[in-house]
Amino acid sequence: MDSNKKTVHSDRSANFGDAEIKLLLDLVVRFKSVILNRNINANTNLAKEKVWQQIAKLFNKEKINVHRSSDNLKTKWLNLKRDAKRIHNNSPCEMNDVQKKVFQLSYESVNDPSLQVEISELDLYEDSEPEELLNENTNDTFLDDKGSSSHSDIDDEKPLKARDRCYKKRMELERSQ
Repeated sequence: MDSNKKTVHSDRSANFGDAEIKLLLDLVVRFKSVILNRNINANTNLAKEKVWQQIAKLFNKEKINVHRSSDNLKTKWLNLKRDAKRIHNNSPCEMNDVQKKVFQLSYESVNDPSLQVEISELDLYEDSEPEELLNENTNDTFLDDKGSSSHSDIDDEKPLKARDRCYKKRMELERSQ
């Protein structure tokens, strides 16, 4: 073994606090029509990616000390779902409020046919801001509304239209006709 080689590992983020978990759960509830959608086609996957990025922006606008990426938040959500199912199925102890809500949402995604909607390409390319989407989806929330502060250190990524090869190809074909 070569002693000159250094192992590369990523820095570990701080653990999620209770307030962060509740905020994440609130945002998942607001965007549940996309996040809990069981379809696995390309449009649905792109919509989920876009929604997780929007959730990360909204999450990081709150006055929380740790900046979380969309991947961090998605992983935390998946871990919360896994833990809630495990506790519900195997533990004689009582679930806390967060675990109950996570389990309820997981069960809802399996059994609610209204969440099995087909996401069209038009849904992906609407130029709506996260705040506008939140106003449409605020009928079932977990947390009270909090004041948010904007973070200037959040870089806007390229819009989805600019990253989508199929969209670019379609636009080129339309221009050539």
